[in-house]
Amino acid sequence: MFRQRRRLAELPTLNFLYLTSNLEVPVIDDLVSELKQLTLLGYDNHLWEVNRTQSGPVLLQWTRRQIASRTVEHFGHKNPYWLMKGHILPTAFGNRFI
Repeated sequence: MFRQRRRLAELPTLNFLYLTSNLEVPVIDDLVSELKQLTLLGYDNHLWEVNRTQSGPVLLQWTRRQIASRTVEHFGHKNPYWLMKGHILPTAFGNRFI
């Protein structure tokens, strides 16, 4: 995992990352702290907007309703929307393609 984290840190324009794994939350917090340009993070069945504050990054979790009714505008750009378009994430309304 550490080699992959180094590689991720070498991507200066990476603003969206989606992970499916058994990573522990501290690893996710470290990734968000290290990847300064990250604005959106997906992990298993969750999506978070990354807000940067003076005290550090704050993760704002999307609600199931936001996941079910997402648009390109929710992602902030068409590329992350397109990348996630074929993934199924459970929502309050059952499993939905995202």
